[in-house]
Amino acid sequence: MIDTTHLASARRRTLVLMLALTLGTAVVEGEFVLAEPPADEPLPDGAIARLGTRKFRHGGRVCSLAFAPDGKTLASGGADAVVRFWDVKTGRQVRVSSAFYSHIETLSFSPDGGTLAMTDSHPYGRTFLLDAATGKTRRYMENRPLPLSSTGILAAAFAPDGKALAATIPSGKVALYDATTLKQTAVLGKHDHYNVPRLAFSPDGRILASSGQDVTIRLWDVVKRKVFFVLRSEDTTAFPIIFSRDGKWLISGGGIQEKPNDHSSPWKHPTIRIWDTTTGQQIKMLRDENTHGCINSLALAPDGRTLVASCKGLLCLWDVKEGKRLRSLPGPHGHRGPICKLQFSPDGKLLAGGVGNIVALWDMTSGRLLNLDPNESVSNINSVAVSGDGRLLAAGEAGLALWDLRTRRFVRRFGDDKYEVSKVVFSPDDKMLASCSQFDRLRLWDVASGRPRHPFAANPSKDSRSTNLAFSPNGKLIAAAYFSTKQGGGPRGIRLLDAATGEERQNLTIRATIHGWFLGIGFSPDGRRLSGTTINGETYSWRKEGDQFVQQGQTFQVPFSYPVAYSPDGFLTEENRPSKSISFRDLDTGKSKRDLSRLLPIGRTLAFSRDGRYLASGPYVVRGGDGTELQDETLRVCEMASGQIVLRWRPPPHTDINALTFTPDGRTLIAGMGDTTILLWDVFSASRSAADKLPEVWNALASGNAPRAHRAVASLLAAGDEGVSFLTRRLQPIVPPDSKELARWIADLDSDEFAVRERASRALAKAGETVRPALVRARAGSPSLELRRRLDLLLEGTENRAPSVEELRVMRAVAALEYLGTPAARRLLQRLGEGAPEARLTREARAASRRLAKRDRPTTDR
Repeated sequence: MIDTTHLASARRRTLVLMLALTLGTAVVEGEFVLAEPPADEPLPDGAIARLGTRKFRHGGRVCSLAFAPDGKTLASGGADAVVRFWDVKTGRQVRVSSAFYSHIETLSFSPDGGTLAMTDSHPYGRTFLLDAATGKTRRYMENRPLPLSSTGILAAAFAPDGKALAATIPSGKVALYDATTLKQTAVLGKHDHYNVPRLAFSPDGRILASSGQDVTIRLWDVVKRKVFFVLRSEDTTAFPIIFSRDGKWLISGGGIQEKPNDHSSPWKHPTIRIWDTTTGQQIKMLRDENTHGCINSLALAPDGRTLVASCKGLLCLWDVKEGKRLRSLPGPHGHRGPICKLQFSPDGKLLAGGVGNIVALWDMTSGRLLNLDPNESVSNINSVAVSGDGRLLAAGEAGLALWDLRTRRFVRRFGDDKYEVSKVVFSPDDKMLASCSQFDRLRLWDVASGRPRHPFAANPSKDSRSTNLAFSPNGKLIAAAYFSTKQGGGPRGIRLLDAATGEERQNLTIRATIHGWFLGIGFSPDGRRLSGTTINGETYSWRKEGDQFVQQGQTFQVPFSYPVAYSPDGFLTEENRPSKSISFRDLDTGKSKRDLSRLLPIGRTLAFSRDGRYLASGPYVVRGGDGTELQDETLRVCEMASGQIVLRWRPPPHTDINALTFTPDGRTLIAGMGDTTILLWDVFSASRSAADKLPEVWNALASGNAPRAHRAVASLLAAGDEGVSFLTRRLQPIVPPDSKELARWIADLDSDEFAVRERASRALAKAGETVRPALVRARAGSPSLELRRRLDLLLEGTENRAPSVEELRVMRAVAALEYLGTPAARRLLQRLGEGAPEARLTREARAASRRLAKRDRPTTDR
């Protein structure tokens, strides 16, 4: 007998599934929960791919949440200083506010959903009313703090009837305002601490509860304008509060910290307390002895019974009436931080919470986390690194992730880090990854298996923190910069660790100081020199002698040198005194090789291409400033040879770029974003180049307008081997001057006739770098005063000088050949490398050939 009931049920499920696929809607246990849009947000101009998604993502930590009364829109505020409005079904951002001063501390919708109240962390205690339909500010107020008082975290909440708005003031006061005009109508009183971060109205609007860092909860009579209960417990700081649906109970969350004034001190005994609002007495306490930490957030479902509490990344569900724990909901995989600002949707079907930089959504029927794949990051992308063969991308974020750049698919995660990974680097042979986490140990990973290789030797002391990593060119050593976190300062330096065993080979210590960590460290290409620059502007260098590195001393110091970036032939630093400037300096001497101040303002995130030809700079955006400092919101690429910006892109607004790196072939720039995604940008955007246009391209290569010349390089790349054939007819190896003629020119520099001396100087200057060795030899002898003067002028002209337009053309043409990397391009580079050794063309061609050969080395299967 056929079970027709079962068949009918199956047909219904099939129809529902087909409908869901048609509408782009996900089905969870028979309910439409979240729609899956066909694609993510459009890519910004110039970007070619995005790894990860921007749905429900902030450019910084999520600090506040609020569902609109209709449940269709969810507002979130973050450390990126904006309020974002999300379509709950699709996860798409539907609007975003303008940038405020800093963190968005609290959000509250008016009962009609038309207005959103918010507070930011401005010192003057500002409260804003936003138009929920547009995200624009309607009105705001500020409450300047009392003299010498500290500023605190503020809160704002609408009364149930929407007529009044309660807000806290930096002095610790709790006040009421007209919800339309923001005119203050009453000051209810104050806490004994300036931090009063939480407010809640009772359902009938007659009671206002405030939770302050004076470790009290105060119940205010809104009608009589006074406090009627001060609730105290053994909890050690201000924690969340929420009223029961009938207003008879106030529910608070807390915990006990072993050392209340120590941020790193552990928490114990997470506790939920239930208070009688008519007596002020604690009537119930909910505690799970198997859970550790503290209660970070509370949310009560519309049914009035189901209470959700977050504690150390775990969500616990309680029956608040019976005082029984029901179950737990899974937090994001690998996330160790708190889940904050829990909010139920008005229908109770969804629960929202802030998880790192993400607004996470749980389905309350199934308990599933709906919008966060286990492989996705929940925090900033702090560091990015590409393998030498260009196949793999490693990203340091809440953990360490590996991506396949060819398929742009996620590969794996490497273990679980206790803290966010701040730096990651590939070994030269691509077999290993080294990483360091904030406040955690160094780690070395096997790329093929994803397993840890071996533990590194312990840090010099428990108060030491690692800040930077670099492999030596032969891959045998790992340089790990560290500094002391002791309040009075302590040891700092660079540890040299054996990559094969993890043992410490050498500890390169420098003078102890406060806040003197290394912003950048780098080995010279031959591995015989190591340099590092600290945030205090000190640059130190060490030279290898035998099997040890010997300190060469402090190369130079400039006050407040930040940021810093290292390239194969130097390092760049911004110097802020006596005025802002940017210099590209020699690794050995610290002397300035080039002034790049025209790039100001420069971003805090920098990266050189591996060939040193290009410098990428993230946006320079000042948050929390007075608005007068010059800013630049674009991602820029600078050509080092000309010192000019050749590309400008505008990344997604209100989203920081925290990490940059170029692929080994120099053709793609990779940006680690604050919104948990990774963006790939095309450095040489595709363009068509017909054969009859190549002469114009050749002329453009010598342009003093670097962006025009950069487009010409892109045209050569688009032309492929046709462009190589064209360059073959234009570029020839540099032939060194005849030795007899060279000797005659040098002798003529000391001629009795002025015209002869001038003619010889012009000939030698034209020959350029090809005659430099002969000039050096002549200068080392015993030349006459006139000969010495002219030799010095010629030598000075060949040292650290800006390239001529013709030399720029040659350098750009060689770059195009290297980036093409075809057999024909390689043959031409090899032939050009056979010219005069001192000539720029010869040196550029040889260096390009070496880099191409290095990229061709065999790699292990992964």
